[in-house]
Amino acid sequence: MIEKLKEDGIVLEFQITSNVRLNNLSALDEHPLKEYLKQNVKAIQGTDGCGIYGTDSLDEQLALINLLKLSRSDLAKMAETEKEIMDLSDRAFRHKTKRFEKLRNGRSVAETIKEEIKKNTEVSQKIKLDTADKYIAEEVLKTQIEELPWDRYPIVLAGGSFNASDRRALTDEEGLKMIDRLLESLDPDRFFFVIGHRLNGYERYLYDKRGRFKVFAIVPADISLYEKNRLIKAGIPVRISTELLGMGIYKSFNYEIFERRPSVVIAVEGNSAGANLIQEAKNGKGKALIYVSGKDQFLKKKAETLQGYVNILNDEKDVERMIRTIKSTVSKR
Repeated sequence: MIEKLKEDGIVLEFQITSNVRLNNLSALDEHPLKEYLKQNVKAIQGTDGCGIYGTDSLDEQLALINLLKLSRSDLAKMAETEKEIMDLSDRAFRHKTKRFEKLRNGRSVAETIKEEIKKNTEVSQKIKLDTADKYIAEEVLKTQIEELPWDRYPIVLAGGSFNASDRRALTDEEGLKMIDRLLESLDPDRFFFVIGHRLNGYERYLYDKRGRFKVFAIVPADISLYEKNRLIKAGIPVRISTELLGMGIYKSFNYEIFERRPSVVIAVEGNSAGANLIQEAKNGKGKALIYVSGKDQFLKKKAETLQGYVNILNDEKDVERMIRTIKSTVSKR
């Protein structure tokens, strides 16, 4: 693999702070970056979103020095790769600018693009395919955008939106009964629910059964035609994420909820996006009560890496214990 990386000039980007926050490193001494640099594989540092992870380029460099014990020589190799990328990008930009100015030949940018698309049927069809099923959520859902209430306690339910796009959200009777017990036992004047953007699986069941409870959806900046139609038809109030893809909306749950206020997270179904949601809830300043279904092996495995922070729901007794804890925690605030 290393020889292939070198042969193809592949550049690897490492974000130490993000990896640590998301608990994606089993041990720092197993981190491969030092070995890659030793083998002259091109590598650079990144932040994976400085605003979300509270870091910047200087912090990341200090982390590389203090946590991975990188030498000046190692950092110099990374800096050399970074400069190479910037130089290449600058040359490519200037080259493309000259070509485009020649293509414009005095026309406006909009006129140029429109006419070039018309000239080439193949390009026109490709652009149509690439954009036909994407909508800007802020535009198509603008009448449904609402602030999350501050006079009630948020309960995040992950059960339909926090998995790969090609994975179908399945439900079982025990999970549906758990939602029924939550709705029966909690006070809608003291609690509200937050779900993902797909409005299916357990999340759809919760919304359909919500009664007097307020339910919000956090949706990605770009949504499909299917998602748009479901969200509009339901009329559900929404918050718009800065993330384009659904797999990244856990970051918006972080800065909308976990970093700002105490909360409850109940993860019934999901894969990597669900695991990242749990991790962000654990890391957040607001302190979250986190519960995970014992039936979902992926989420259960993630919960086991966060010993002492996550509660596993295996049966009805666990659900009743969870409800009592939620009530007790809120009554103390």
